[in-house]
Amino acid sequence: MLLRRSSRPLTLLSNKLQLRPLPHQLQLLTPTRPAPLLPLPLSRSFHLSLPRLSIPLTPLSTVSGPLTPPLLNQTLGSFWDQQVSLYPSSLALVCRHEVPNQHALDSPPGHKVGEGEGECLRWSYEQMGEHVDALARGLSRRGVKKGDRVAVVLGNGSAYALLQWATAKIGAILVCINPSSSSSELLSALNLTTSSTLLISPTLRGRPFLPVLHSLFPSLSRTPADEELKEEGCEALKRVVLVDNTDLGAKGFGTLLESEGVGKGRDFRSLFKWEGVGVEGTEECRPDEIVNFQFTSGTTGLPKAVALTHSNVLNNGLFIGRCMALRPPAPMEGWEGERLVNSPPAFHCFGLVLGNLALWTHGGCVIYASESFSPSLALRAAHLERATALHGVPTMFIAELALLRKLEEGEWVEGLSDLLPEGGKGGARRLEFGSLRTGIAAGSPVPDEVMRSMVERMNLKDLTITYGMSETSPATCMSTTHDPLPLRCHTVGRVLPHTHLRIVSPSHPLYPSPETPSVPLGEAGELWSGGYAVMEGYWRNERASREVMFDATLPDEEVEARRKLGGQEVMVDGEKQELAPAKLEERIRWIRTGDQATMDPQGYVRIVGRIKDIIIRGGENLFPVVIEARMLKLVGVEDCSIISVPHPLMGEVVGAFIQRSPSPAGRALTSTMVREHITELLGHQSAPDWVWYLGEEGVEEAYPVTQSGKIRKVELREWGKKLAEQGIGKARMD
Repeated sequence: MLLRRSSRPLTLLSNKLQLRPLPHQLQLLTPTRPAPLLPLPLSRSFHLSLPRLSIPLTPLSTVSGPLTPPLLNQTLGSFWDQQVSLYPSSLALVCRHEVPNQHALDSPPGHKVGEGEGECLRWSYEQMGEHVDALARGLSRRGVKKGDRVAVVLGNGSAYALLQWATAKIGAILVCINPSSSSSELLSALNLTTSSTLLISPTLRGRPFLPVLHSLFPSLSRTPADEELKEEGCEALKRVVLVDNTDLGAKGFGTLLESEGVGKGRDFRSLFKWEGVGVEGTEECRPDEIVNFQFTSGTTGLPKAVALTHSNVLNNGLFIGRCMALRPPAPMEGWEGERLVNSPPAFHCFGLVLGNLALWTHGGCVIYASESFSPSLALRAAHLERATALHGVPTMFIAELALLRKLEEGEWVEGLSDLLPEGGKGGARRLEFGSLRTGIAAGSPVPDEVMRSMVERMNLKDLTITYGMSETSPATCMSTTHDPLPLRCHTVGRVLPHTHLRIVSPSHPLYPSPETPSVPLGEAGELWSGGYAVMEGYWRNERASREVMFDATLPDEEVEARRKLGGQEVMVDGEKQELAPAKLEERIRWIRTGDQATMDPQGYVRIVGRIKDIIIRGGENLFPVVIEARMLKLVGVEDCSIISVPHPLMGEVVGAFIQRSPSPAGRALTSTMVREHITELLGHQSAPDWVWYLGEEGVEEAYPVTQSGKIRKVELREWGKKLAEQGIGKARMD
């Protein structure tokens, strides 16, 4: 039977079963079939929403996601072959910074990375599938086998896209390394993962890598390309492959490699083995085997390698795409499929799963505008490619909106002004994005004004918000296209399918325990996540894994509530969904997130900050994210970050690092105005005692950030402590 939320209290159900009223009043409906396993072709006017049971069943902050759609029990390789057969002629990949035959042995010189004009690489699913298989065969021929770690230090492009699928087909593990890593960090990552293969570009983001390779691996210049390396200090590494991101073409790139003492045979193009069909001779893979290593940001120590399985990332990508209401191609209806400008880096779960897999599980097309993020190139790609989706962290969207604002003010913007009618000389200065509809903003809260601007200026009316971390593949919560704008601004949505959430008392021991009590709805505590998406663990770091993970059943109160409901189905937000898990006693893998959160009676989750970032002022807990959200409402503040500053009497007080906006209001901003603004909205205890402006009074010009672009608050606190000791930035005058 089915249940629906009602305005009337629930008192009588069928079979003479009496149930106590739930927080979200429910009433009976008639049975229906579960949602299909795979997305179905849909008309352009129909938005597919994700069935979601995301309402708590008890007064405590514990909730489970729906069981529909069911989890896919496939490997990435088998699923990819399925998509190729379903959508052979649909567009799968566009790389605007690469020539059409980028990986051919006779590819001519082309445009430089980032120019993205003229003919560029465009692959259908069938064409991309042929390249995936050829690369998988070539890697196998070079000695890469199941279980091997293949390290990748590349920007966004077709090579990364191919490697994501080709390594999975072999059963190898894709090791994603940030190109911004220092030489020592790169060597540490290779040794931690015992990678046998390294694929790297000769240069990226203006940084030359060939000198780095010669410094780290002296034997590279004296070892033939067809022989295995024997490098002291990195014994597991057997081969290095260079991926061309220059404008030299195949011949010129080969000459470059020879002149640099690397060897022509190490060109990525030489890996492709075009003879044969499919990928033969590889060991059979299982969905529960590791397919990807993601490195944590490392804000509190050395980065750890997060081990993710085929099942982890494939299912997460599928559910994310459904929350975005992505529609598979329907040629008979004139619908070519979704097109995403995927700006987040491919070395991060955002780009790899929320971007690539969300689109490819729905027959969509991934568009790379450039190797690394460029706001003008991303907007240009969205306009010219008629993109339907755009991903980014808030700072990316803020940068894009700033360029659009300059356009409208009549300024010349390289890469955008020429798209305006008559170059903007005819008076039309507004660049239209009529095809854009959805996308994902993640990584940090989106300010209200920024969200409204994205909807009004970029047509992202169905933009969604996602929460998660690398350790959960990455998403556990997400808003849908149906959620009202205020909920998308102030919450991270509700729990995803086959996922469990608990918010627990923060005063728990070092190692998490199933006995830790959940807090009442509306009360803040630490967010725990459980279910299929939780990682296998930190690679070769059992102690760190035990500090954040454990296996346990659902909390007793949730099990009891579901037993009383007898496995019924419900209607939530107009969606049919199964209420009870199939196996209530099944053990679930849980992970503590380290994030402070609250949950409301409708299951919406609010992240109020990192537990380690909470400011304890005179015994009162202050949440930086709350203060930051209010600070961004102050005219003249472009961005801000709130930290704790030691105080002899209060223990800690509030410190604020502020980036002024380039407007007159930004230039006129004072610390007194900042304090008065926060005092009015949150009270005097939240008003910053210390205010620093980036680029002023000895303060650095930019925030310190992690490899994934998040602000390193641990480093920012050190800045604040040193500045306060010098008396710089004092805003409160006692």
